[in-house]
Amino acid sequence: MADDDIALMLAFKGGDYNSFGILAERHQAMLVRFFYAQGLDWDLAEDLAHDVWAKLFRSRALMFLLRRLRRFS
Repeated sequence: MADDDIALMLAFKGGDYNSFGILAERHQAMLVRFFYAQGLDWDLAEDLAHDVWAKLFRSRALMFLLRRLRRFS
């Protein structure tokens, strides 16, 4: 993971919501592809990716999960 992503995650954890938007834009496609590769249809993959971002937004402390998700791309 790029140092920039880590800085963005830490900023979001500290309350900078713009940082979350940048991370979501940067990694949305990768997350959708991950779900699609699991055999799901594209629409469901997009829905699940949206659910992940919503849960991460509500749980800022879990932002470091992106590091693990990045390994699957």
